[in-house]
Amino acid sequence: MDNQTIKKISDFYIRNVDKYYRMCSGLSSDLDDYRDQTIFLTIRISAKWPKSNRTTAIQMARSWKAFNPELADARRYQVTIKKFVGPTGGIFKQEKPIDNSQVIDSLRELIGQSKVNTDPPVKQDDSLNTGIILKGSFKHLN
Repeated sequence: MDNQTIKKISDFYIRNVDKYYRMCSGLSSDLDDYRDQTIFLTIRISAKWPKSNRTTAIQMARSWKAFNPELADARRYQVTIKKFVGPTGGIFKQEKPIDNSQVIDSLRELIGQSKVNTDPPVKQDDSLNTGIILKGSFKHLN
């Protein structure tokens, strides 16, 4: 599958499903590739996420397959799980609808510039976090 299609599938899933994991559960997932009927995912988990790596891999692979028709014929999955320090997302509560696009753009900019207050400061470096790779087959999960 080409990179543009992978990005389109990933963006659609993140906006509709994964955002809840990111905002509330300390987990985020991304589709890296889909080839040879295999779903390749990267999952980042924070200390907030309570489930085991294996349970997480199975849960997220099933979710990606079930939600995206393009992945429906997948027979296998390969998941890379990486530990993540800091929030994977957040929730912004508003009292009334925001109609002004400038306010929304300013809010997005502020959120993008926000930093997690940690003591001592924590630096996220994925190059040092190669992750745990888990592989499986969907035929054993039915």
